[in-house]
Formats: sequence, structure tokens, C-alpha cells
Amino acid sequence: MPFSTKPCSRLIAALLLALPACAMAEAAMPAWRVLEFEEEAFWVTAQARVEVTQPRASEGEWELRMQGSIESSFERVDITFAPDDLRMLLRERLSKGREARLKSWNYQEDFILRKRQNPGSDDRLPPRDWPLTKVERMAYPAAAQELAVGSPYMLLLLADRLVREGMGATAEVLVQTDLNFYRARLSVGAGERLRTDYTLAGGSRVKGLRHTTAVRITVQPEGTLPEKDDFNLLGLRGDITIYFDRDTRLPLRLHGDAPRLGTTDIDLRAATLRRASS
Repeated sequence: MPFSTKPCSRLIAALLLALPACAMAEAAMPAWRVLEFEEEAFWVTAQARVEVTQPRASEGEWELRMQGSIESSFERVDITFAPDDLRMLLRERLSKGREARLKSWNYQEDFILRKRQNPGSDDRLPPRDWPLTKVERMAYPAAAQELAVGSPYMLLLLADRLVREGMGATAEVLVQTDLNFYRARLSVGAGERLRTDYTLAGGSRVKGLRHTTAVRITVQPEGTLPEKDDFNLLGLRGDITIYFDRDTRLPLRLHGDAPRLGTTDIDLRAATLRRASS
């Protein structure tokens, strides 16, 4: 199995295998289409927007797009992945700040093709037309034979699927940043009552105390890291907890450690529900 989940009976697994692929994909789609998070600290505002779509041209592939900004830094990540096991097929990361660069990872069967592009002398060129400055083949870690390779942002999707399974569900997946690989372990447990304040697409405001289910994520390096530790999820490092609304399954809060800030909460500020956009 690309990632394992518990509890899951053989009977349920057999029934799932008997379902058409399109039904499985629809069942696995999160209740939300767009999430917007925000955190303010020391007069600095960090914002992030995550969107998951199913392109009409390819029902067997989904796309995740993340856009984030803090002060003068901007990042956009585009991921094409397989919906059944959340295995990445293609990933691009555009970052602008002290330096602008576009990196891409193409996930082949036996290797990962990594490319880097930087702006040239013509500042009118779009990022995908920037000069190619590096191309290399990366080897998968041995654990990739058993576990799917995803990105930190896709842990939101895996956590969503575990919440559907209920208390005690667990999963394990490999996470790649740039050159580093990590093993992420997720487990579902009881959450806390959280005070929320966010807006749904259409203008309705959700405010008040909500009961939550918690997905705790622990991350460890998979083997020796070729470069310094760079794992983070929306700026949070180390062990992270995602709190999902018990009724709507919206991720209301991410809790973890942020550089220079210590223990930090990143709260949901806006959401677009999938049923509202379909």
C-alpha cells in the first residue's frame, strides 16, 4: 500500500476496490475547495491560500495550488498528483524575495527529474521561460517502494482522509521538500474546543466555539539529509497538530513552532466549500 491506514477491515477494502475509480475520487475529495489562512505577529502578516481542483481534462489527476506571502517574500506551489494515494506526479515551486527562482520536480517511475530556472536578462519572460540553470536526476529513498511521496502541503489532504476514518486512524507517508526526504506519521485523536472566526464564500461569517478532531503529525528525516532541515507546513516546523471542525471537517487551526516566534497557531480566515462551487 502507498500509505497505510488503521483501522480498515478487509471487507471495507474489498468494497472500495469494487467501486469505480471516479466514485473513489469523488469520495476522497475534501469538503473544501479553497482554504485561506492568516497569522499576524510583530506587525508582520503571513497569508496562505490552498486550493484543490480536479481538472476536467484529466479525471485521473488532481491539482493542488498554494500561494503564500510574508513581507516581501512570495511563494507559489503547483502540484499534480494521483487522487487514490496522493502520490505526486509533477511539482513546481516559484519563489520571489531576495532571489527569484523556479524549481520543478517530475516524478518518474525510477527517478525524480529536478530542474532549476532563474531569471535571465529579459525581465519580460514568464517564469517557465526563464533560462535553465540546473538539471539533475534524484534517486527515491528505499521507503518509496512502500510509501507514497508527497509534499508538506498535501499533508492537509491526508489528514482530511484520516478524519473521515475516525478516532485512532493512522497513516504514514514520505514527504519531499527540495533535496530532503522525511517520514511523516499522522494519527487522529480528540481535539479541543476552539474559538473560530472565518468567512465562507458568499459572505456568511462563522464565529464561536467549535468542537474539533485533532490530527497530530510527527516528522523525522528519512536517512541522512543532504542539506539543512527545511521541512515546514505553512511556516510551522517540528511536530504539528491540525484541528478539524468535528461537523464540517474544515481545518480550523494549525499548531506548531515557527522560527523566531516559538509556539504558534495559524487560523483559518476564509473557505470555499466544494458543494457551493459545484
